[in-house]
Amino acid sequence: MARTLKIAWVKRIIDNEDVAWKVIPDYATCQYGGLQFLVKCDYNIKSLNLEYLPEFYHKVLSYWHKSKLLIDNKVKSVKNQIICNNQNIAVDGKSIFFRNWFNKGIVYISDLLDEDSNFHSLAGLKEKFQINPPFTVYYGLLKAIPKEWKTALQNKPHTGNSTQITFSTKSSYLKLLSKSYLAPTAEQRIINHGFTKENVCNVYLLPFRILKEAKLIIFQYKIIHNILPTQASLFRSNLAENDVCPLCNLERQTLSHMLFSCTVSSSLWNLFTRWWQKTFGHHITLTETIILYGWHQERGSNIWIALNYSLIIAKYHIFSTSVRGGILDFENFLFRLKDKISTLHAIATKNNKIDKFKETWSPLL
Repeated sequence: MARTLKIAWVKRIIDNEDVAWKVIPDYATCQYGGLQFLVKCDYNIKSLNLEYLPEFYHKVLSYWHKSKLLIDNKVKSVKNQIICNNQNIAVDGKSIFFRNWFNKGIVYISDLLDEDSNFHSLAGLKEKFQINPPFTVYYGLLKAIPKEWKTALQNKPHTGNSTQITFSTKSSYLKLLSKSYLAPTAEQRIINHGFTKENVCNVYLLPFRILKEAKLIIFQYKIIHNILPTQASLFRSNLAENDVCPLCNLERQTLSHMLFSCTVSSSLWNLFTRWWQKTFGHHITLTETIILYGWHQERGSNIWIALNYSLIIAKYHIFSTSVRGGILDFENFLFRLKDKISTLHAIATKNNKIDKFKETWSPLL
């Protein structure tokens, strides 16, 4: 996000508005044609002398250099390549910027070409632009142009020399994010429960679609990523004396054990199943997958909302009881659920969504 906000300044830099803040960065980059021109070039930030450029603009250039290939999906033709400050055109190991050429309008590779896409002779260049460069300078530049570019010039048509930069902060952020994204380490565990790479996103989005309370969203998030503290993980980190489940006092307490296979938790889920069918008239078989990652049928329906919300409250009830070392009681779960629903009722009333609330929770009202 920090990089994206810096990149967003490129749009301000390249507009034609004459504002005072541009004076300093333009002066500090005048040897490269000014900041407005430099951001359009394929520069190498490490080879530029930017000792007078404020650190903020230095970061803008650095982030823009690393990111513009991701942001600009269009493949620039060789003729559209800017000659100045181009890291691919190096003379004596450095990119070039000829002030007198720049002032005469020699900016793109296309400016060096005749009508047949051949490079001008020195005499032809002098006649066209009314300049008088040394023989060694001009042909040294032609030699520095990559061979593959010269080959491409004979094969690809000219498509204009516009270098207009068009992007949005949002698109920049999303593309930078997609480049650095790594699948969560818990994703394979989720896939092993029957989800695919295409629908695993529904597991990640479930708490945000169902819940409004940040504490509960974080709770379900930790379950999804297998980072909810258990007796086993606390013992492994030397934060508990043993790894035995406080609910059943029989087995090692992992996440799966605490929320599903523990005999005490299983008894609560049996009561939950009967209560759910009696209250909502809907039969449900609770598997480990449904308990951990939610019920994903009839997505968006009132049943989908009510069941997944109730499951998360039940899981939170099991977890909090385990943490404080109490007795897991189904009636206390119902009390906790109805307390949360009363809060949802108040929110729905305030937001004028009471009809939708009643459609979802009418069996409990």
